[in-house]
Amino acid sequence: MIKVKNISVDQFKEKFKLKELNPFSNNIFSAEDIKKIRQDYGIIDVSTKLKTIPDLISLFIKEPLRIIKSLPKIIKVHFSGIKQFYYSKSHQLKDTYPFSDYVLKASILGISKPKKILEIGTARGWGSTAFQLALPDCICYTMSPKNTRGANNELPQAEIGKAFRKKKLPVKQIWSDSYTFDFNSIAKVDASFIDGNHKYKWVYSDLVNCNRITKKLIIVDDYIPSANSPRGNVLDWGWWNQETVKAVYDFLKSNPKGIKEAYWIKNTCICVLIKNDL
Repeated sequence: MIKVKNISVDQFKEKFKLKELNPFSNNIFSAEDIKKIRQDYGIIDVSTKLKTIPDLISLFIKEPLRIIKSLPKIIKVHFSGIKQFYYSKSHQLKDTYPFSDYVLKASILGISKPKKILEIGTARGWGSTAFQLALPDCICYTMSPKNTRGANNELPQAEIGKAFRKKKLPVKQIWSDSYTFDFNSIAKVDASFIDGNHKYKWVYSDLVNCNRITKKLIIVDDYIPSANSPRGNVLDWGWWNQETVKAVYDFLKSNPKGIKEAYWIKNTCICVLIKNDL
C-alpha cells in the first residue's frame, strides 16, 4: 500500500523543482478582494474577533473537559498562529496566509505543465481565479452544485464563482454535485484539485473519479493528519480534516493503480498524489 509521506515545503520544492507561480503579482486583486479573502478565512480585526468569544463559550458548554484540558494549547496556538500564518518577514502578500496557500497550490499544479485542470469545490472562486491567473494558458474547470445547503461551506448560488466572473476570467463552471456527476462526460485533465464537500463519501468518491480522469497529479485540500500536527490546532482542526485524511488512506489502500507517491506537505493543509505519468 502506498502511504502518505510527510515532507517539508522546502523538500517538496527541491524534489519536484517547483517554480513559484504568483497569481497576486499583477495587481488584479483589489484591496476589497484581499479583505474579502481574509474574511473568508477567518482573519478579522480585533474588534470583530472579540465578537467570536461567545462561540468559545458555547463550545465550552458542549465540551468543557476538552476545552479545559486544551486551554494552554488554545492560547499558545492563537498567539503563535497569528505570527506564523498571518504575517511574513518579507511583507509581501504572497508570503502571508491564506495567499501563501494559493501560491503553493498553483505552483504545485504547475508541476504538471497542465493544459487542463479540474477543481472540485468552487466556493466563491478564489482558488480557480488564482489558478487561472497563475496558469493563463490552461483551461480551468471548476465544479459545484448550485445548492450547497448542508455542505461545509454554504453559499448562495450568486456567490459561487463570483470572483472569476467579476474579473471576466475564462474559468469554465460545471454546475453539479461531484458525487452524482458523470466524469466520463469530460475529457482527461492533467491535474485535479479536490476541495469540495469534505464528508467522507464525497472525498473518497472524488478521489476515485479524479484518479480515472487525471493524468499527472491530484491535490487534496484540508488534509491535516491530526490536531497535534503542524497546522492543526484544537479549535480549527475538525471532522472535515479527519474525514479527508481517512478518505485518502482508504483510497490509497483500495485504489493503488496509477498512484506513484503521496505526500502531506507539513505546516500546510495540502496532500499531493503523484501519478505515474508525471
